[in-house]
Amino acid sequence: MLTKIHTVLFCFVFILFPVAAHADDKAEKLLASVAVALKETESLSGDYEIIRRHLDPYEEIRERGQFSLMRPNYLSVRGASFLPSKTAGQWRKVAEATGYISNGSIFYTIFPGKETVSYKDVKANADGGNIAVNLSPIADFFNRNNSFVNQIAAARSRKILTSLRYAGEKEWENAKYKVLEFVTDEIKRGVSQHTVTQLYIGNDKIIRRLISTEKFGDLTSETETILRNVRSKTKLRPADFSYALPPGAKAYVPPPAPLAGGTQAPDPAFVDGSGKPVKLSDFRGKTVILDFWATWCLPCIKSFPHTARIAKSFPGKEIVVLAVNIWDNKINATDWVAKNPQFGSFVFVTDTEGAGDKSSIALFQVPNLPLQYVISPNGKIVASFQGYLGASDELETAIKNADDF
Repeated sequence: MLTKIHTVLFCFVFILFPVAAHADDKAEKLLASVAVALKETESLSGDYEIIRRHLDPYEEIRERGQFSLMRPNYLSVRGASFLPSKTAGQWRKVAEATGYISNGSIFYTIFPGKETVSYKDVKANADGGNIAVNLSPIADFFNRNNSFVNQIAAARSRKILTSLRYAGEKEWENAKYKVLEFVTDEIKRGVSQHTVTQLYIGNDKIIRRLISTEKFGDLTSETETILRNVRSKTKLRPADFSYALPPGAKAYVPPPAPLAGGTQAPDPAFVDGSGKPVKLSDFRGKTVILDFWATWCLPCIKSFPHTARIAKSFPGKEIVVLAVNIWDNKINATDWVAKNPQFGSFVFVTDTEGAGDKSSIALFQVPNLPLQYVISPNGKIVASFQGYLGASDELETAIKNADDF
């Protein structure tokens, strides 16, 4: 599930059953040396880039910024999100990224907004143990539980580690790195997940590049986290991490959970592409897949073929896919629908209430995208599904159970 900018965070898979793990001694020793080197590093700073890619079709979102970490409990990770411009052919900044800051007393998570920021804050542990670092190559700077040594041990314990190996030296950005690779295979939500992770380790034993390629059911993605201009000898001071919330900042309020199964579905008003009024109750007597989506939400788009297949796989049932476009530009939505006639069986609508209290966003308590509800012929909620992790039997099962609600 995704917010508008961070669309993509995403898990993926390939294999059906875990097999016995193979690991070589050099990989084990290299992994241990990485953990030791980071433990002995008092401060670390530099630039970072996170590249999230959907490989089928190829789409990309980037986050760039700066990071500084200092023991025992000082942190600053601030950046911005970028999307490719369809007109200029360049990357354009679209929003500030979620920020992570600890001034030694309070650990803040900062959520930028159009008008103000919201935040979560907790007292920073004296040893930094509760400070989260969102940069995977150095996620264990404060908390050793996040080290790759522990990750590998946990994967072994769960019997999902397929292999761990030293992949030799590789050149990247005019430097040579020792590359370590490990593979995991597991089943999540009934879908196989195959993950290949590569670590590019510098001479100082600091990971400069991490590539995680994941196949989850019918989806494939890649996340690449890069650390550049890394400085471990620069003297940092507590004053370098001073921070005060901006005027008007509000405490973060988590979104409500989607409505529970068995609840009578609300009946908000929609309009279709021609401006014709549409209501959920218009489809009483039919099973409805209520699908909240946006053109910028890649998992939303990727889920459509699976939804269409499932909707057509019940010849004895009347099934309607009611696709509600939210948090989007109306022109973008109209253009997308016109260019994708393969989904002509869907009923595409927008909300007449926008984002008000009577909107479908509020009534159905939409926390993020994608989100699907299955509504029974009697108008009751059967189930809801947040995010799209690849084709599974969840939607099919909910439709089979719809007549019981």
